[in-house]
Amino acid sequence: MLNAKEENRKALASLLGIDEEEAAEKLQTKVVVTVADPAAAAFASDLSQLIGKTLQVVSADAGPDIEIALGGPASTDAPVRMMASMSGDGLTVGSAVVRPEWSAVPRFNERICACYAAGVAIARAIGKACPDPFTVGFRALGIPVRYAPVVFEDDVLAGCGGVGTGFLWALQAVQTSGRLTVVDGKNVSGGNLNRCFFYEGEDVDKPKAERLAARAVLGNTVLEPFVGTFRDLLLKRGRIRRVFVTVDSRPARRSIQTDMPLEIFDASTTDVTAVVAHNHRQPTGYACLSCIYPHIPEEDARERDIADLLGLTLDQVKRRIVDGDTAAELSRNFGEPPETFLGKSMDSLAKARCGSAPVTTAGGRQALAPFAFVSSLAGCLMVVDLMRSQSSEGVPLSNYVHLDPWRPPTPVRRLKPRRDGCEFCGDPQLKAVFASVWDLPAFT
Repeated sequence: MLNAKEENRKALASLLGIDEEEAAEKLQTKVVVTVADPAAAAFASDLSQLIGKTLQVVSADAGPDIEIALGGPASTDAPVRMMASMSGDGLTVGSAVVRPEWSAVPRFNERICACYAAGVAIARAIGKACPDPFTVGFRALGIPVRYAPVVFEDDVLAGCGGVGTGFLWALQAVQTSGRLTVVDGKNVSGGNLNRCFFYEGEDVDKPKAERLAARAVLGNTVLEPFVGTFRDLLLKRGRIRRVFVTVDSRPARRSIQTDMPLEIFDASTTDVTAVVAHNHRQPTGYACLSCIYPHIPEEDARERDIADLLGLTLDQVKRRIVDGDTAAELSRNFGEPPETFLGKSMDSLAKARCGSAPVTTAGGRQALAPFAFVSSLAGCLMVVDLMRSQSSEGVPLSNYVHLDPWRPPTPVRRLKPRRDGCEFCGDPQLKAVFASVWDLPAFT
């Protein structure tokens, strides 16, 4: 299995079109975060943690290559010196910041800004073009000023990877209570450590859901683990009103939609290049989760590639997580104990088995793990949508946002319409069953 450094190296090599040796050298860049204003101390901790999952975070006397000074002037001789300034409107970071200062803002606002600031530092380290100064506006992100505390009523977080852990990390900065079930059938892998909060090295090969529930502290919220899929939980518990979707495949998202939760909040990444957030509550005349993630030919091509690589059938690959029977077959195929494979994802096994040449889709696109700041930003955007759904400000209705994590956010929230031919919206029988399950008037 790939470890955290290997995941980062492959992602960067693909992003820049360079070989992995050059990528590894760029990822050795040393960054120091200095605090010129004591009010920026909590932000400094978040920023250092995010950067440290990709680059090397060092002390001021360790010869840093990049300095980010918070709320004041730079204080080292680093070749690249940037400053960050926080105001009631948002964050500005770069080498061209004039008279940096630090104003108190909500803790959540700091956390989502830390994601962008980490991206700025990484862009400078790897030579990727980046605006200077880089501005993050709270209005552009759609963060409401007033919203109700978050109360979970036996809700579900489906997926405990980078976006799911980023969601809980972001929620730590707002007031929450109630009970939230965290669902994932996979085990923690070494590669998860490059982007997931809360997991430690000793958690590798243990169930994600159990380790996340044990390690994450979320206000007055009780986190309850469930090792399995969303469908497994549904069969055990019955209908689920609200689900936060961070699973790692398009088919899994469509499956959750057909499992008929009343309300969905979703966030995803496209490797290191884009983040998407979507939400809706039925009945809706706009896009559902299956509208956002329609079937594409690359899904089938990748599954066939993985099946060929691992010596499995397509049906086995479509299960996404290695069960006991499949682990036994993989053991016969590769001469390793079944425990080596049990609970692993098919995609992770494929990447590990391919070594330096991971499986690609028919379109030649490689599925890559995002950097920590990208997946954490996606998790933060899902919290923004949750805030907006509970705001007293009368925020404009929207259900979709698509952002480039390497560029300043712009006001691009919109109402995405239904997709013609959607397997859920376009099926009158499913809609009738949905209305019956939730005791709703018939809707189209």
